[in-house]
Amino acid sequence: MTISDIIIKNCNESDNAHFLKLLGENEEVEAFSYYQVVERACQWKEHYREKGLQRKDTIAIALPHSLDLYASFIGAIFGGYVPNMLSFPSFKFSQKEYFKTIHSQLENSQCRLLICETQLASLLVENFAKLPILTPDSIYLTGTIDSVPASSEDIAFLQYSSGTTGMKKGVAISHRALLWQIENYSQVINTSRDDTIVSWLPLYHDMGLITCFFLPLIKKIPLVTMLPFDWVKKPAIWMQAVSDHGATLSWLPNFSYNFMAKIKETDIAKINLTSLRGLINCSEPIMAESHDLFYQRYRQYGLKKSVFACSYAMAENTFAVTSGGFQKEITVEYIDHQLFQLKGVAMLSSPNKQTRRVVSSGEILPQTEIKIINAKKEVLPDRHIGEIVIKSSCLLSEYHNNIEATKNSLDDGWYYSGDLGYRVNDDLFVTGRKKDLIIINGVNIYPQDVEALINEVEGTVPGRNVVFSVQDSKQGTEYLVVLAESKSSDLQLHRSIQKGIHKQCINQLGLAPGVIRVMEHMSLKKSTSGKMSRSMNKENFLTQLQPTS
Repeated sequence: MTISDIIIKNCNESDNAHFLKLLGENEEVEAFSYYQVVERACQWKEHYREKGLQRKDTIAIALPHSLDLYASFIGAIFGGYVPNMLSFPSFKFSQKEYFKTIHSQLENSQCRLLICETQLASLLVENFAKLPILTPDSIYLTGTIDSVPASSEDIAFLQYSSGTTGMKKGVAISHRALLWQIENYSQVINTSRDDTIVSWLPLYHDMGLITCFFLPLIKKIPLVTMLPFDWVKKPAIWMQAVSDHGATLSWLPNFSYNFMAKIKETDIAKINLTSLRGLINCSEPIMAESHDLFYQRYRQYGLKKSVFACSYAMAENTFAVTSGGFQKEITVEYIDHQLFQLKGVAMLSSPNKQTRRVVSSGEILPQTEIKIINAKKEVLPDRHIGEIVIKSSCLLSEYHNNIEATKNSLDDGWYYSGDLGYRVNDDLFVTGRKKDLIIINGVNIYPQDVEALINEVEGTVPGRNVVFSVQDSKQGTEYLVVLAESKSSDLQLHRSIQKGIHKQCINQLGLAPGVIRVMEHMSLKKSTSGKMSRSMNKENFLTQLQPTS
């Protein structure tokens, strides 16, 4: 079976029930049946053929929230082409940064056709003059509901890693890998056609593409979606969508729990969250405090404590590696913080000021293997922290057109994730990124721990700070750098913020930052997936902000 086979089978069994609902900025709803989505996809398929594309040619898609965003991608798969989603321009990113990212993806994928709306096309022509462009307003041909013959091992689409620690890398996903992932993950989380998924996630990131596009498409689960930018401006629309449409499932990054916990009472007075059975947190690491904050805020609206779920997921494994929270509650441990930092060991301890609260990312999926290794590639026992290495039935075979990255990450069928964590039986605990780990005077410091502390300092913008280390050649060591945004330009407040950050780091970490900079709001750089990019901000610090003496 291929992805196309299953979509066409679903379409033949289709009724007129709404499958895809698109929520607009003013909460208006555009609704489409499964048949209407597939019918539009086949129109795209015909236009790709008319453009002279050959099987396995790559197609890049940069469209706004719309029926055509979904249909153009499906149509490419029907035609035997290889689509990949690009990010859509955001007010958060400069045109220069956007086109830099887009250029690297188009070059890597060897794109033969670019799909975008008319307004964006005029800008893209200036930057990619030789690349043919197709816009939704030019799609008019009628297409038959069929697909070209394909093998289950054929590449179905490309998805690009988030790029927070470097340039994005293309992951080629076969029909077989995608269908294996959907089938096994769906069984673990017990999906059915009685479910409804609500999402604001962008489709150019694996969490949105797999769980809020392919999973409902393959399993024929109703889907309600909204533009990510609309959700950022008015996060209550997610709550209202859950309530209005009786949503049962949603996937959320860790920061969104904190973000939505601050919604004003007047914006959510009439919501009902009793329909939810799964809120899945796919961040690394997952923060128990975020779940606590969200639950305390919304339990009065029918939110059940049992809805919290988790997954360790990545594009390189198509999506999920682990899952937790559906059959039993998520596992949360208190471990000795000093042993964690100094020895890299996660020993259980009683809750107190010296313990660290760690959340499991769930249990390993069927036919999936995980081992934790040290720098010598020796397998570590349970509760010892090392690099997470993965082998599975839906793992990438290579990074697309990137021999060096493939060589650095794959060895004898094992994928070296670059993530750090530890195991306890089948439970996986993810603690951070190997590249981000900071070691100062023999102490392991995880930047996300420091960033969480900075969020609590009065005057900072929660979620808008970044921490990294810089080498000090004179001292033969490294020093900690903290960049934190403030919405105020008051220098006295800036000094107060710097003192607050210094105090938090001394009290909680026993370490004083070498540099603390208070930055203008929205000046720190994020990746296109919305994650704060430590590598990009460190580069900017070294070239623009670093003290000369």
